[in-house]
Amino acid sequence: MAGKVPANAALTTAALERTAAAGHALPNGLRPPEQLLFLSLRHIYRDFYANLLTRDQAHREKTEALQQYRLYAEMLDDTRRLCHTFVTITNDTEPLRRAYHLAKRKGAPPEELLALACQIIRTATGDKTF
Repeated sequence: MAGKVPANAALTTAALERTAAAGHALPNGLRPPEQLLFLSLRHIYRDFYANLLTRDQAHREKTEALQQYRLYAEMLDDTRRLCHTFVTITNDTEPLRRAYHLAKRKGAPPEELLALACQIIRTATGDKTF
């Protein structure tokens, strides 16, 4: 199980599979979905080489591992995009939300509070008709 993969190397699924099949250590710098895929593939190949799995069983398990990897990678990407959107909206609306709470504490009339609330919603959603 000799050989090293360069740290932080951007590996494709095919490269991860080759590295796992060779029995190498988990490469550094992989995201969690790639780590899980690598470890799953390495385990499948070890079992196949030890004759604990037939070729068909190994193929089915590899197919399942790849499907799960794609699902987890997509979910991670979606979560990161949502977090970025949340942070952007929070930052964009912060001055308006501060103004709203200050106006409310000072006893501003409902019309003024409503106007500020609508401005916050317009900024957050991009809906200029609101």
